[in-house]
Amino acid sequence: MCGFTGFISNYNALSQDSWSALLNRMGDTIGFQEQGYNEAVYAKAIAQHLGTELTELYMTAQQAMEVIPGLPGLYNEPFSDSSQISIFLVSQLAKQHVTVSLSGDAGDELFCGYNRYVWTANLWLKVALLTLPLRRILAKGIISLSPDVWNLLTNFLTLFNSIRTVNIGYKLHKSANVLIGLTRHQWL
Repeated sequence: MCGFTGFISNYNALSQDSWSALLNRMGDTIGFQEQGYNEAVYAKAIAQHLGTELTELYMTAQQAMEVIPGLPGLYNEPFSDSSQISIFLVSQLAKQHVTVSLSGDAGDELFCGYNRYVWTANLWLKVALLTLPLRRILAKGIISLSPDVWNLLTNFLTLFNSIRTVNIGYKLHKSANVLIGLTRHQWL
């Protein structure tokens, strides 16, 4: 069994499993009604490509809220991660039919599934050419529109090109906060 989303780490976890010939490969995934956060469609495509069974659970806000009070008892240390609720729920789902499971959690970092680090380093080469006061003005301009407004604007713009953006407003706000960094190292 592999609990997975649609990212490269989970594809690797299932496809590179040396025991795959011996085991009936199965997968569980958590989906969300909010399309900007739902990766279950990608997990389904990966499962179909690999010929694995996939069980999908679409998490509701109520299910997430019910998990929160028990979170401190699940971990041995202070821990906060945006996936901890969904990881708990996918583990509960997996426990219904297996006793050992393989997760791709943190595999995006291991398998270089994020491009933000390369993107940020390349962007800094351009941003560093601007003076700090000009970067601060630019940051204030970005923050002057809410993340939701930026999302609407970019969703409208994607009607005219094929560039897919997910939650770009929040990413822009994060970028604006670091745009005023004094050095390249403060930005990375």
